[in-house]
Amino acid sequence: MYYATRVEDLRDDGIVLAMPMSRAIPVYLREGELFEGKMIKDGTLYAFQSRLLARVMNPLPVWRVSEPEQIKKIQLRSFVRLDINLPVTFWRMDENKNRLAASKQTAVTRNISAGGLLLASPVKLELGAELSLRLSGDKDMVLDVAARVVRAAPEFGEGGADCYLTGLQYLDMEERARRRIIQFINAKQIERRQRGIF
Repeated sequence: MYYATRVEDLRDDGIVLAMPMSRAIPVYLREGELFEGKMIKDGTLYAFQSRLLARVMNPLPVWRVSEPEQIKKIQLRSFVRLDINLPVTFWRMDENKNRLAASKQTAVTRNISAGGLLLASPVKLELGAELSLRLSGDKDMVLDVAARVVRAAPEFGEGGADCYLTGLQYLDMEERARRRIIQFINAKQIERRQRGIF
């Protein structure tokens, strides 16, 4: 089982981490015990081993741990997806990748990842269609990205198709934008763990 934490300080004798919590209760680990950690850097997942050197409660609850050992890169088959409803505005694009103003639509995500998203679209979009998206995560994350439709299927209600669940894959996304989405997903996962929502 993994728990969220963050780096508080880097020292000559190791690293200071915020004390991991499980439902607001400090995670227990014996001093000297080895543990495995994971971190994401530039969109790549790394695993490592470290050892707990000391638990410190004041002035802040932290772990002092040894420098990471046996660092290895983990090849992910896909990015982590977060189930969340976020507002999206999208436009179709012309052959020069310009937005077609008359095609503007609003929709909501069902989930997002750093590789793409699932959109509940009010209109049916053909496979291969390229769109310009404006994704609003929060006040600190409003991203303009291009995406391609990779799958689409109607979601039926009592009166017929309520919407079209449309899988989108980002196109030529800048690494900075991808990192911003990863940071947003990580922050939401930590927030949900703290609230006991999984």
